[in-house]
Amino acid sequence: MPYASDAIWPVTPARTSLHVDDALLLHPLVSPLAAKGELWEGAPPVWMVTGWELLSDEDRAVAGRMAKAGVRVRYFEFEAMPHCFAMVVEGSAGARKCIREWAGWMKKVVEEPGSVAEGGTVVGFKKLEEKEVDVKGLDEGWEVTMERMNERFRNNEERKEAVAKL
Repeated sequence: MPYASDAIWPVTPARTSLHVDDALLLHPLVSPLAAKGELWEGAPPVWMVTGWELLSDEDRAVAGRMAKAGVRVRYFEFEAMPHCFAMVVEGSAGARKCIREWAGWMKKVVEEPGSVAEGGTVVGFKKLEEKEVDVKGLDEGWEVTMERMNERFRNNEERKEAVAKL
């Protein structure tokens, strides 16, 4: 997909990321994965939901790091669901459950903020069975995930250098 020329989003050398210049991929204001734990201190409660998708590992790592920093994180992982599943397969039982849980959580945050608790749930695909998980333990693979991000950054830089030589 060709990108329009723009002073802020230059196309020469070519961008490899649609949403941000490659040089910023590891900046904590761009990638929550890169944020140090103390940056999360004092943050409001956070709702996170993911399917089994490209960003699942990163979602788990961020949820775990936030929880360890004291953020009240409510994390849901829906087995075998794609990115944005609640909108893509909106009539499915999993999507309906996701929206119900999300709405209930938002209502609680507004009406009873002190009662919002941290928690993690993995929701099964067919029967929507729930398995509780320790949110603070979700960042176990954070170092591996962060190294993948660093590798992606290095590969993008190498690609940009190669394109610039053309």
